[in-house]
Amino acid sequence: MVLGRYHTKAGEARITPPDQSRWNARNQWLEETLRATFLWRAPYSKDQPCTLSLMDVRFSDICGDSLRIGRTRLADALRPPVCEFPAMRDLASLAHDLSRLHHNSDSKLELMPLRLALIEGWKSTAPVEWSTDDSFYSHRGGLAIWEYEQCLMDVLEASSHQSGAPQPAVEILRYVQPYQKKMFSNRTFGALSAMASFFGLATLYWTFPWTLDEVALPLIFIGTSALLMRMYRRMSPPPERPFTMI
Repeated sequence: MVLGRYHTKAGEARITPPDQSRWNARNQWLEETLRATFLWRAPYSKDQPCTLSLMDVRFSDICGDSLRIGRTRLADALRPPVCEFPAMRDLASLAHDLSRLHHNSDSKLELMPLRLALIEGWKSTAPVEWSTDDSFYSHRGGLAIWEYEQCLMDVLEASSHQSGAPQPAVEILRYVQPYQKKMFSNRTFGALSAMASFFGLATLYWTFPWTLDEVALPLIFIGTSALLMRMYRRMSPPPERPFTMI
């Protein structure tokens, strides 16, 4: 909730358009530098404009209703940003810190309810237009791709220190490919929806002016398209679900 209140104030001070090409270029540099065996490019979800990002957010930065603005992390110095970031990146940073705390404490608590509480707390105080379902839509990046970046940055810092594999980042990255594979499989429904919509609209176009008999088939196609698209959106992994539970 404290982070959401900060973003509400930040949104009043500065908002700039999303910078998807530079966000993807940054991830590409991280992947190439780390010689990653997986690649992730995303068109990025809607409702993620840039604002005054904190860059790195930890639970240790929060005390009561106060939020400490700490130093930027080493990875940001190794690869100085040439772009601005959305509030979703700050939330991803805090969500990843939750994963660190959960891993280091050997907690028996389930991570998914903790993540849900974190996300819902942020949404309750963050700007409404930044916390929509579209902004968390995982098929287009959502929160997940920013958490992916946080894991890459952990590995980059560990490589620079030669301090060994950072956990839980390395463990999370093991699940990136299955996560992407599942989303790729889900896109079958999106493609079928587009095809059904095309056939329906094309049939309506070529049979104009319509009769009752001629309009029935294209309406079935269009209805099927809407149903398939609804299924496709519902198959998108919810933001509270960790990579490791895909």
